[in-house]
Amino acid sequence: MRKHLWFAILGALCALSCQEDNLIVSSSDSLVDPHIMPKVIFTYPPLNSSGPYPDWELPSWTSPGTRFEIRFNKLMDLSSVRRAVHLNSTLRTLSIDSGSVYSSGRDYFYFTPNEIWYQVPNFRLGEVLTLSLAQPVSDVNGNMLAAGELGTFIPEPAFRVRQVNPAPGTVLTAQFSSYIDLMFNSKIDSSILPYVSVSPELHDRWSISADSMTLEMPTWNIEAAARYIVTVAAGAPDREGHRSPVPFTVQYFGVPFSVVERTPLEITALPLYTEYRLTFSFPVDTATFRGALHFTPALAGGVIVSNYPQTQVWFRPAIEYRASTHYDVRIDTTLMSMNGVHLSQEYAFSFETAEFRVNSNYPEDGATNISTSDAVIARFTANLDSSTIRKSFKIVPPAAGIFPFLVNSSMIYFYPADTLIQHQTYVVTIDTTVRSKSGYRILAPFTFSFTTGSY
Repeated sequence: MRKHLWFAILGALCALSCQEDNLIVSSSDSLVDPHIMPKVIFTYPPLNSSGPYPDWELPSWTSPGTRFEIRFNKLMDLSSVRRAVHLNSTLRTLSIDSGSVYSSGRDYFYFTPNEIWYQVPNFRLGEVLTLSLAQPVSDVNGNMLAAGELGTFIPEPAFRVRQVNPAPGTVLTAQFSSYIDLMFNSKIDSSILPYVSVSPELHDRWSISADSMTLEMPTWNIEAAARYIVTVAAGAPDREGHRSPVPFTVQYFGVPFSVVERTPLEITALPLYTEYRLTFSFPVDTATFRGALHFTPALAGGVIVSNYPQTQVWFRPAIEYRASTHYDVRIDTTLMSMNGVHLSQEYAFSFETAEFRVNSNYPEDGATNISTSDAVIARFTANLDSSTIRKSFKIVPPAAGIFPFLVNSSMIYFYPADTLIQHQTYVVTIDTTVRSKSGYRILAPFTFSFTTGSY
């Protein structure tokens, strides 16, 4: 008895796993009953209906797009259905790629129509679609369903806002490249503008896109923490005079005036010339920045501030930070945006500077096959007092060379006046006479070697 039960279970599992082109065998005998004739029992959108259709209105990351679905009462011959499905439009020529008519279970099919080579992302105002079978289709028993029209759809029966960007409820950013987009299902012109409003006002103008299907409004004038309601009033006209039957509203929010990004994020062993970049949610009134910026310990030489684009502020020490020092940085709420809003809350961070030392060098210590014309470079953790560079640098065997004068540079560049000796090992030493701009000395001579190649 137990043995027969085991074979029955195995048989059931095999039946469930049997798949061919997404075939899922149904437990219903009616799907394969040769005495039942095939017919269409479900479509999406519903036959002889008008939109808009909810599944096509979902956000782009969840929407199936303009996907049509057909379900039969029988398991069908796949190739016959794929060849037969046809969609006609009153406004343009649509096509269905038979290779893109997909099946799940062989009683359910879905597809997205194409216009020329591209899938149709949306339909036009007043466009009437007719779904039909261009030729007879067969079920798995060989029973035939005759060719002919199945029904019609009107996806966009009325003029309306079809889609918005960004999504409703989005927190807007005050960037020059950011916009509110209202996308319509018909071409528009300036006659629609008196029907469109934003509350509170954004103090900018709507513009019409090149394809005349979208209204765009820049968001760089948004106010901090405001709630914005965009309205297209009932009766708004398209270019042909069709009018929207109901009003449309969408809501957005303005972010607080705040720091949204800091670069760099590292907090230890920072070079003494490190420049910070703060990105804000709104353009900054830089006249208020210096007074709002506080360093502990204080910077003896102050800071250098630049501001481009207007939502970013760059600052660095006028001379340099102290070596091996912990700094606390605070920006208080006296900082203001260009539209007069104070920083929503203090912003603070801290970092620690490195000692004055060589941070990297080229060639690396022990490197071989170095070009005889390559420069020798040493980078420090602070900008250098250029008057100390030449006398602190030694190369053995001796080689003539030049040291380019660079303002506010943290690097020693040594360019050989002539090519170096081929296949020669050179030893470079930078002694403790080298100094940073504020007088720091390295704790011990820094030495590295390299060997040249044949060129």
